[in-house]
Amino acid sequence: MNQKESIKSFVQNSLGCKCPEEVFNSIELKSGILSLDNEPYSEKIVIGSRLLIYISKLNGEASISIYLPKMIEMGIKERDHSGLNRFRAVVATQNPQVLKPIAEKIFKQLNIHDDKVHLHIIDLESIDILRRAQTSLTPTVINNNKIMP
Repeated sequence: MNQKESIKSFVQNSLGCKCPEEVFNSIELKSGILSLDNEPYSEKIVIGSRLLIYISKLNGEASISIYLPKMIEMGIKERDHSGLNRFRAVVATQNPQVLKPIAEKIFKQLNIHDDKVHLHIIDLESIDILRRAQTSLTPTVINNNKIMP
């Protein structure tokens, strides 16, 4: 599976994105580029100049309560500033069954009335496909199947 197919598979299968096929002609993946109080996000993906995805590895109630609100706030600001349509905040964790209700409660308390902001709590193994897709730590842009650093 090539880089574009790996990212597309993750977005469609793990996150349930129903974006039209043409949206996936342009995919930008950046690793380790965001941080909040020294807590780096693993990945940032922009798909088709429409969809913004932040992925963060968090384990434990304390880290979720501290970083999830900041992650969502930053994502919404970037989405709006960049003229994108949707934002998906993804928390990858070793214990999704335990942390999902905690994260959902925090998300609900943020009182976000925006149906274009989504929260996903997934198993850490689900982002392995992105690890295989990422060939370096430099930003990668895929436009019409051409990879451009």
